[in-house]
Amino acid sequence: MKILGITTSGKTLSAAVTDGDTILSEKTFEANRSHSVELLPTIKECLAAANLTPEELDGIAVDIGPGSYTGIRIGIATAMGIAFPTGIPCCGVSSLEAMAYGKKKAIAIKPARGNLCYAAIFDKGKRITSDMIVDADKFTESIAGDYPDFEIIRKVEFSAANLCFLATNFRPASELRAAYLEPTKAEKDLTEK
Repeated sequence: MKILGITTSGKTLSAAVTDGDTILSEKTFEANRSHSVELLPTIKECLAAANLTPEELDGIAVDIGPGSYTGIRIGIATAMGIAFPTGIPCCGVSSLEAMAYGKKKAIAIKPARGNLCYAAIFDKGKRITSDMIVDADKFTESIAGDYPDFEIIRKVEFSAANLCFLATNFRPASELRAAYLEPTKAEKDLTEK
């Protein structure tokens, strides 16, 4: 199954094309705030390196967060833009799950705003917790005792190939949804008025 993977939920931008367990092409780099400019050329480059056109893809795996609200929207909108005209199904994958991919016992932690972090716990690739937003200091202190033999993953950069390998539940692109764990700043501002 030929899958295009896209991740834009952090400072890193990554696109990859896989076929089964084989990575056909991938490009990962720090894009900072240029995801909207860099994503389509990166995808085009990866497809060309894999000798594929979008129509030849069997699926698109996209990072649905948690992470940067704007980055997540750029990735999902791009996946939809490729999928709608071609009819390619999509699969949304948690960025925390992609961070923990390949680890036996892992706690994935990703910075959020202020002293908060996004976190999830995995054992042999299976979720122990859902993605959550927690106080960074309190969470790190409490998990140290509860899961002493689990590796804490703080490296938020990962290859989009991880998304491809994790993608299992492909659906129509219209069903893609971002995994926002808290309201956006604009939503918070509206409720405070």
